Amino acid sequence: MKPLLYIISIILLFSPVYLFAFEPTEEDVIERLESSYLPDNNINLAESAFVFSKTIYPKVNVKAYMERVDAIADEIRNRLKSKGANEPAQIIDEINRFLKEKKIKAESVLTGIPSFLSESERDKFMLSKVLDTMSGNCLGLTTLYWSIAERLDLSLAAVIIPQHVFLRHYEGKEYRNIEATAFGAEIADEEYVKQTKKLIGNKIPDYSTPDIISFHVLTKKQFVGLILYNRGVDYFNRNNTRMAIQDFTSCLKLYDSFHEAYKSRGGTYLKESRFNEALDDLIKAARFEEDCPGTYFNLGAAYFNLKDFDEALRFFDQAIQLVPQYLDAYHHRGLVYSQKKQYDDALEDLSFVIKSSATAKLYYDRGLVYVNLNKYNEAIVDLSKALSLDNKMADAYNNRGIAYGNQERYSEAMRDFEQAVALKPDNAVYCKNLGITYYKIKDYSKAVETLEKYLLLNPDDEEIIKLVKQIK
Repeated sequence: MKPLLYIISIILLFSPVYLFAFEPTEEDVIERLESSYLPDNNINLAESAFVFSKTIYPKVNVKAYMERVDAIADEIRNRLKSKGANEPAQIIDEINRFLKEKKIKAESVLTGIPSFLSESERDKFMLSKVLDTMSGNCLGLTTLYWSIAERLDLSLAAVIIPQHVFLRHYEGKEYRNIEATAFGAEIADEEYVKQTKKLIGNKIPDYSTPDIISFHVLTKKQFVGLILYNRGVDYFNRNNTRMAIQDFTSCLKLYDSFHEAYKSRGGTYLKESRFNEALDDLIKAARFEEDCPGTYFNLGAAYFNLKDFDEALRFFDQAIQLVPQYLDAYHHRGLVYSQKKQYDDALEDLSFVIKSSATAKLYYDRGLVYVNLNKYNEAIVDLSKALSLDNKMADAYNNRGIAYGNQERYSEAMRDFEQAVALKPDNAVYCKNLGITYYKIKDYSKAVETLEKYLLLNPDDEEIIKLVKQIK
């Protein structure tokens, strides 16, 4: 029996075809892939991809889809056999010929190179949908190409550059790039750099386009992590932050140096107001990718929400140094200056942004700075502009009311506080301001009524308790 057991163990160790005798769950796949001893050629990429499809599309039959990929590989294998061809270059050429014959369609091709990060629709990157539609984006088509290649014993690696992924076949130190969105065409590194800079330059200003385009070679395990990352982006875009975080976390189990996953999970934590967790991820992202303005901006936002204004200022400064026209960074730096009572600096930043992009929020924020500077005329102008753009801003009515009140324009203040209370009846501050204003204009019955409502919301305000007794 011992020799038999030994032979079985060898077969299991080196057979790359099926990882599970039963249909695996996503947890099964990730747990197995996490195993450090699992070599790349023992990972069944197609199986992993179909399992991930099933999470979104429960009716996906993993076994049936696997058989479809096997059938494609068998057809190509038979073609190769009939030609007596078995060299890697011949296998690549035959896969390319097959895909061209089937008229596989590449989606989301921009300036010659498609984007898997900006195009996160499930139908374009999930392998089941690629087979159903015979189309996909670069991630989906690369997954299909590699799934076929692994059945033909063709050793490949994935390569990611900003907003794109493709394949490589290595022969010693030499390699051949394989572009799955162009039927496996060989594209030189220099062309990828050129097209990537053009693509990025079309989306963000030239001054923030990276000078160096980095090529990161991925193992199959890391590539599976990339699929999970992309699904996480899709969940995030659909406002499913719980599943997004779960996918980013699963990605990092398989690809623990992927800075984009740390950035995206950190950004999702920010959206969830989980600021300490966001900080942990964003700090890691900054270590893997230095000089990323978006990461520095998010770090500034996390520190701002944790009320560490010095650190927030430091990171907003770094973001602006990298991108001198980073309007969101100027806006938030202005808010930091306001919190630090550096009002002149706050005005400078907020005014800079308003010149390029005037919004209700910007006018409101600058109006609040003017209130703090006791510049009530300027405050009223800005808060009025904010309300002209968004007449549901209760805080703008409240702060304009404060500006009017400080100018003893109590009738105008009263109207603003009434609007604020109408929009948010349970806001204690608005009720208090309105009640005091009624008192100022000697409408004592409304003052008592409003201040008593305020005391229901804030019963421990001794000053207002005393005022109400005095009025009565």
